[in-house]
Amino acid sequence: MSILFALLLVPLFGAIGVAVDFGRGIAVRAALQSAVDNAVLASRSGGEKNEDAIKARTEAFFQKNLRNLHGATIEDIKVSLDSNNVELKVKAQLPASFSAVLGKEFFEINVKSKAGAAAEDVEIALVLDNTGSMRDYMDDLKKGANDLVEAVYKGSNSKSKLKMAVVPYVGAVNIGNGRTQMAWMDVNGDSAWHGRYLEDYWFGYQSGCNTGSGGGGGGSGPGTGTTGSLMERVPAFASIGRWILGIGTANAASAADVPSPFHFIDPCWIANPNKVNMFDLLARIPNASWKGCVMARAGDHDVLDTPPSAADVNTLFVPWFWPDQPDAAEIAADGWNFVSANDYLPDRPDLVPSAFDDPWNGWLHWSILKYNNSNAVIDEVGPDTTGPNKSCPDPILPLTDVKSDVLQAIDRMVHWNGSGTNVAEGLAWGWRVLSPEPPFTEGAQYGKIRKVLVLMTDGVNNIDPTPDGAIHSDYSAYGYLFSGIVPNPTFDGFKQHADNRMEQVCNNAKDAGITIYTVAFGIVDGPTLAKLEACASKPPYAYAPGTETELIEAFNAIGASLTELRLTE
Repeated sequence: MSILFALLLVPLFGAIGVAVDFGRGIAVRAALQSAVDNAVLASRSGGEKNEDAIKARTEAFFQKNLRNLHGATIEDIKVSLDSNNVELKVKAQLPASFSAVLGKEFFEINVKSKAGAAAEDVEIALVLDNTGSMRDYMDDLKKGANDLVEAVYKGSNSKSKLKMAVVPYVGAVNIGNGRTQMAWMDVNGDSAWHGRYLEDYWFGYQSGCNTGSGGGGGGSGPGTGTTGSLMERVPAFASIGRWILGIGTANAASAADVPSPFHFIDPCWIANPNKVNMFDLLARIPNASWKGCVMARAGDHDVLDTPPSAADVNTLFVPWFWPDQPDAAEIAADGWNFVSANDYLPDRPDLVPSAFDDPWNGWLHWSILKYNNSNAVIDEVGPDTTGPNKSCPDPILPLTDVKSDVLQAIDRMVHWNGSGTNVAEGLAWGWRVLSPEPPFTEGAQYGKIRKVLVLMTDGVNNIDPTPDGAIHSDYSAYGYLFSGIVPNPTFDGFKQHADNRMEQVCNNAKDAGITIYTVAFGIVDGPTLAKLEACASKPPYAYAPGTETELIEAFNAIGASLTELRLTE
């Protein structure tokens, strides 16, 4: 028995050793597999594209994550790239312990892992700031946006449904002006905000007129106080409206002289009618047409993707129409010293009935008589433009699966001077191109596909000032400051209003299932940075680059985030 027991000790100890070493091997394999998996997943982090750099990064991540090898040594590391896939193979040797008595000196352990961009259906809207302050950075913006597009398309595969849209924005957004877009427009001028800054406003006073009824209804004239003050409104006159539209003549000095059926509520003042249709004014300028920019919608429709419908005129879109501003001669006659930001038509004071010829020529801002059959001086090539479409940027590129169309839309972008920055409108249209609801319908149904909005801006919401004391500001998607759309008609009030609309659009879009990334380029205003960070779907999705290089890197990081690798083997 003793001899037999002694003979059995060797295989017994060998079996025990094999069991112990097998357990060690399992632990080492698990440690190696974890390190290999983490390495391939991190291989393209930071948007790295260079193959040698990707390989070096993969190996470095692997080495950094090695844990609990129980004496095993790495014999071979091989990183290979195949299209969008990164594969890492590792061979290790684990020295035998007790099992060495059986002649087994080491165990060979081989592990591998492969990661690639998983097939994912995604729609992406690039909402990009094209305002004048971007003039020195447009090339960097284009480079970053192009890199993002390339990364997303490279990270997709033949099974992916990928569409992208480009939404340039300034103080407004250009939705295009084709037959399809016209179906969304308020062609009858019925929206609450259509022509609001021209309707009812006077442009002449009968000198020495005394109605005996306690004043001329607006005799205080336009706002002359602090920046952003309102021009006082006056009643509309049906007779004047008919005369302006060429239906009749109103040139009498008093109500008694106005032939039936015309009448004056007050004979001392001449004013625009109470309904002014911007499409009618455009039609009256022989060489002008609507380019495609739109105003913000009335009510809360400006922060929603409500489909446009004739059943609710406030859901329809109002055309952008920057009014003609006073001629140099009229400015000089009033003793002012500035140049109009958008003088494209002669003011034609001769068209104002002589009885209402007043010495203050600033009233000619509001006269719509000058739009009647007068050729305009029009320049619609950015960055500096003139005409009713002033500061209207390039049109939206709706969702498309044609990569070249996306890249061309980005490359065509230029900065546009004037108006200001309205991030809320850019965001709203970024959401609308992703929405399956009209006006744009290229987007898939919510829940069927991932929807992403990438917002880039380099400034706070603002409207540009003007030295013209009659209007105080440039034109915007909310009209002039005095037009009554912005509740507090001051520059601070405009920012507050636009910030509020931006916040609401962000929340509404995220509630609808949109993932939002924000890029706040060179912004130092703390409250604005906080709002843009809150707008992003997650804190890591909010970027605040301070330099041109960091701007490009931010887009690359977003591209990497949108094409995160996943383990495939």
